[in-house]
Amino acid sequence: MEGPRDQITLYDTLFDIVRHREEFAEVENRRNTISFHAFQEIKGHMVIGYDPDTRNVSIPWQQGNPDGYEKIVKIPKIVFNARLDKSPGLLDSLNEVAIKENKLFQLLDKQTKERIDGKRPTLLIGDDAFTFWIEAKELRHEHLPSVIINTRYFHDLGDHRHCEFVYDSQNRREAKISAEMETMPKHYLLVRLPNQTVLDPVGDTQFYPRKLSTAFTTRFPYKERVNAEIVPWTAQKIVEVVLRNRRMELRENAFGLKHKGRKI
Repeated sequence: MEGPRDQITLYDTLFDIVRHREEFAEVENRRNTISFHAFQEIKGHMVIGYDPDTRNVSIPWQQGNPDGYEKIVKIPKIVFNARLDKSPGLLDSLNEVAIKENKLFQLLDKQTKERIDGKRPTLLIGDDAFTFWIEAKELRHEHLPSVIINTRYFHDLGDHRHCEFVYDSQNRREAKISAEMETMPKHYLLVRLPNQTVLDPVGDTQFYPRKLSTAFTTRFPYKERVNAEIVPWTAQKIVEVVLRNRRMELRENAFGLKHKGRKI
């Protein structure tokens, strides 16, 4: 009996590599398969024309797709012949080459598989470890179940990758600062962390209308554990965070007044 299978993303669809049947089987639709024999060997790679609409071979792919949908996928021969899940170094090197040369495939590593199976990413803030629950938009302390931080306190930095919030490391909760505070208590940390797409790209594709495509995983590689950055406090930064908090309060008050008395 075959053990755990390697998995591969062909352009934007996840397939199992079923070597004993010499085929790729789509994870979401087991009837959709691509035979190893549909590939042509070209310069040491197995090459196929892939149609994202049918999630299968573009026929006849050698002539090109007149509608422009065809994607040329190039996979090293070793992927067809050898189990890679026990060789993470080889798997990583194959993925690096695939990204660099835009070969339109990505092999799923152990961390990504575990995330798909339900394991969540961990964010480290100093000595505190939190798991990120993307569907609830919460950070939950790994050892203290009552400690939960809602991501609504996070401020997006506008680079589509990072956000910040003030963390009270003594009480393990979010904190707000005021204009009267000229210096920060030592336990008030300004934390810069990845936004939800960077922190949990796999979960982002599960709960939002995105695909775990090669383009997406290339831009947002999944990491099981991420260290948050502690940003030094400066006078300018204090003013910036105070103004940020004030704008958040005004938005929350406006929203509350707008919905006050609304029947549910």
